[in-house]
Amino acid sequence: MKTRDEQIARLEQLQSDTPSRWREEAEYRVANREWIRESQRYR
Repeated sequence: MKTRDEQIARLEQLQSDTPSRWREEAEYRVANREWIRESQRYR
């Protein structure tokens, strides 16, 4: 079994250099749900 420090080091190696924007994108979708549905009708 790996130590906690080894596990943290491994996770830091796998971490992306660019931060994820999933939270901002999800908040945008929630805030604009009605508009997104309306705009999808006309495709």
